[in-house]
Amino acid sequence: MIEYAYTFRLMCLRTEERIRMFMCNTDVQTRVDLVDLVKLEDNRLCIKKEVDETDGTSEHFQCSQCEYNCSTRTLLNRHHGERHKVPLTCLMCGYLCKQAAELRTHLKTHTEKPFKCFLCPYSSQQKDSFQKHAKNHALCDYKYKQRSKLHSDEKLYKCETCDYSSKLKSSLQIHMKTHSYDKPFKCPSCDYKCKLKSSLQIHIRSHSGEKPFQCILCDYRCKQRSHLRTHIKVHSDDKPFSCHLCHYKTKLKNNLQVHLRSHTGEKPYQCTVCPYKCKQRSNLRTHMMIHSEEKLFKCSFCDYRSKLRNSLQIHLKIHSEEKPFKCTVCEHRCRQKSHLRTHMNTHTGIKPYPCPLCEYRSNRKSHLRIHMNIHSDDKPFKCTLCQYRCKLKESLKGHMKIHSTDKPFKCALCQYRCNRKSSLQIHMKTHSSEKPFKCTMCSYQSKLKSTLEVHKKIHSLDKPFHCLVCSYKTKWKSNLQLHNIKIHSNVK
Repeated sequence: MIEYAYTFRLMCLRTEERIRMFMCNTDVQTRVDLVDLVKLEDNRLCIKKEVDETDGTSEHFQCSQCEYNCSTRTLLNRHHGERHKVPLTCLMCGYLCKQAAELRTHLKTHTEKPFKCFLCPYSSQQKDSFQKHAKNHALCDYKYKQRSKLHSDEKLYKCETCDYSSKLKSSLQIHMKTHSYDKPFKCPSCDYKCKLKSSLQIHIRSHSGEKPFQCILCDYRCKQRSHLRTHIKVHSDDKPFSCHLCHYKTKLKNNLQVHLRSHTGEKPYQCTVCPYKCKQRSNLRTHMMIHSEEKLFKCSFCDYRSKLRNSLQIHLKIHSEEKPFKCTVCEHRCRQKSHLRTHMNTHTGIKPYPCPLCEYRSNRKSHLRIHMNIHSDDKPFKCTLCQYRCKLKESLKGHMKIHSTDKPFKCALCQYRCNRKSSLQIHMKTHSSEKPFKCTMCSYQSKLKSTLEVHKKIHSLDKPFHCLVCSYKTKWKSNLQLHNIKIHSNVK
C-alpha cells in the first residue's frame, strides 16, 4: 500500500522533473517527504540557474548534460525530455514507458476496472480495450454514456413526417434528410448523388474496392459497418428470432421476414422487364442481370461466358472430374446437389412438375419446359439442309445427325450402329427378354413402348388413315401405302 500511495501521489504531479522521480533510487518503504524528493530530483537534473548580472532580472537555465541553455524552465524540461529523457518506471511491476499519460493508464491495471460491458460480465481498465470488446457484440462507436440510450427500448425522438422514431436525436436529424429532395453529395467518379455524406463514403468504396471492416473471428471483410454487425451474428449460437407459424429460428431479423413470406406467399419484388416476382431483393438483382447483354463472368478454361457468377461456378464443375454427390440407392454420382435431388425423383416416382394444359407430369423442370412446346404451333427451329422444322432445339440437333454419315453409337452385342444415343438405348431392349410394356385390354406384352402403341390400335375403332381416291380407311399407315400400290397404282 505504501508503494501504491507513493506512486499515486507522483501521478498527480504535472512537471517533468517530478514525474522522472520514478527512476529515483530512494527507498519507497521509508516515509520520505514529497518536497524533499522533488528537491532531490532537481539535484539529479543539475539545473543551473544563472542570473544576468547586468540587470539582475533575466534567468538562464543550462542543461547539465550538454551546452543547451534557455530562458525558461519549461523549455529546458522540453529539451531534456527530447534529448536526455529516461524512461518512466512503474514501481509495482517494472513497466517502462516514455509518457506520463501512458504510466497513468498503466497504473489502472493494478486497481479497479471502471469500463464494464452491460451485455456480458466483461470489464476493463482501459477504454480502448472496452471499445474493441464492444465490437464483438456488433455494437456501434457511440460514446459510452450514449450506449445506455441506444440499447434501451425507449424511442423518444419521433419524425413528424412518417412513423420513424429513434433513440438518439442525431439519428432523427439524419433521418429527416431522407424527406428532402436535395442531394448535395456527388461522387467524383460517376454521376451518383446522395443525401448523406456517409452514403457517399460507402459508394466511393465501390470504385476503390476498399473493405475496411474485418471480422475478428474469420477472414470476412466488407464495405459497411452494418454488414459487419450482421455478419458477427453468424458466429453466435443464439437464434432470438422465431417464426410463430412453424419451428423456424434464425439469428437475423431479416431472415425471419423473408421466411414469413413462405407462409404468406408474398413476393414484393417484381422485375420491370418481365412478370418475374421474388421474395428477396437479392434474388431480383440477380434476375435483372439476365436481361443484360453483358456477360461479365468468363471461364478460364474455355470460351464460356455467363451473366451470373453462380452459372460460372456450376460450369466450372464440367472441367473437374470430381463428382462429390452420390445417390444412396444406386451408383449414380453427379457434380451438383440439384442434379442429385432431381435424380432421387427417379427412385421415389415423384413427379412434382405438372403440365397445366394436359395430364403430363415430369420429375424435372427442364422436361416440363420442353413438353410445353408441344402445345404451341410455333416451330422456330429449321434445318439448313432440308425443309424440316421443329419446336425443340434438341429435336433439331437429333435431326441434323440424319444428314451425317457418322454413327458413333455401336451395339456391344451385334453389328448395329446408329447416330443417336436414344436409338441405341431402344435397340438394346431387343437383346433383352424383358417385356415391361403390357396391354391393358389383352395379354400382349412388348419390349418397346412404340410397339405397344401400334398394338393398341387393334382395340380401337378409329381409322385415321383414309384413301384420297376411294372410301378405304385403315388403322395403319403401312396398310394405306399397300392399298395405293395395289389398287390405285395406275392412277396419276
